[in-house]
Amino acid sequence: GFMTAEEGWVPARRRRRDWELGPGAHLSPAEAVQMQLQALQNNNEPWVDHGVEVLYRFAAFDPFERSNYFGQSWDLGQFERFRRLARDRPYDILLWHLDRKVSSTLQVSDVQWQQRIEVHGIANQHAMFSFHMRRRTGGRYDGLWFTEQLICDSAEQR
Repeated sequence: GFMTAEEGWVPARRRRRDWELGPGAHLSPAEAVQMQLQALQNNNEPWVDHGVEVLYRFAAFDPFERSNYFGQSWDLGQFERFRRLARDRPYDILLWHLDRKVSSTLQVSDVQWQQRIEVHGIANQHAMFSFHMRRRTGGRYDGLWFTEQLICDSAEQR
């Protein structure tokens, strides 16, 4: 079935389900960051590592090239490699975190945006993460915000 004209004339079967979180034309960079953090906070809902999958959907890297998405150069081509790094220190602090707050926001250009987030983890860790967002231009994803880098600036146990 098709949606009505108001909904955009898109085949209904192509509509995104509520749990299919990822980049969308309706999202600002701040909303894209919060969507990722919310998914990581509830990582295993509705299935195991769903939050990590959402992070992966927003990740802007070429699967055939090494990427510095996590700060250092890694081969992140396969989801399993990405998942392993996302579940390792210090990024594991993001999984099921208790609390978070925006520390700073910087609009670098029309297509670049950064936000630093202070995160309080479940094992009493505190960490500062920087989301480096970039808006795609041209092609299928024109205008959508993706995460170019997710960097842990500092992490400590308190």
